[in-house]
Amino acid sequence: LGKGGRIGAGQSFGGTESNDYVVVNPCGIDVQTNTISFWFQNRQLLAQRAMVSVGGSPGDTGPYLIFLHGAGSGALSLFSGNTYVSVLSATATGRWYHVAIRRDGAAVRVYVDGQLQLDTTLGSGGNPGALWWGTGYSGYLRGGLDEGRLAATARSVEWIRAEWGNVVSNAFWTGYGEVYATGRRLFVVKGCQ
Repeated sequence: LGKGGRIGAGQSFGGTESNDYVVVNPCGIDVQTNTISFWFQNRQLLAQRAMVSVGGSPGDTGPYLIFLHGAGSGALSLFSGNTYVSVLSATATGRWYHVAIRRDGAAVRVYVDGQLQLDTTLGSGGNPGALWWGTGYSGYLRGGLDEGRLAATARSVEWIRAEWGNVVSNAFWTGYGEVYATGRRLFVVKGCQ
């Protein structure tokens, strides 16, 4: 902790190959309905570096694992049930990306920077367990993670876009206005892109 994140301090990974991860066990994760979101930054474009996995151990590949792979390209993929599914063909080092993985039953959607990049179906939810940040069966992340969140609901696209847009720029919101109530003056957002 204490390293530069997207918002204040974040978690930096990559110091030691065998012991550099964070595990959170929120009394068992509902693997059928949830949203996991986080910001990540690459430091090295290496093959198969896990960012986030869900399961009983870092090597548990169900219900899913999101990671960078493809030496030199920083491709972002979802892995579940022994299947790689491409999310982005490349990512750059030194740039922060926002990722949201939304699962509602078998339907899985992955958003990057507020935009839908993957809409697919996966089999059973797999093994409930812990949320593993910075590790998985495929190795340890060399980069940073920040603002990791787990919601026990499948968040809407509007929620996901607002979560991303709230951090990137105040210009994301199209306009501001004032609403007057009896004896009070309130600040409200009129709408978003």
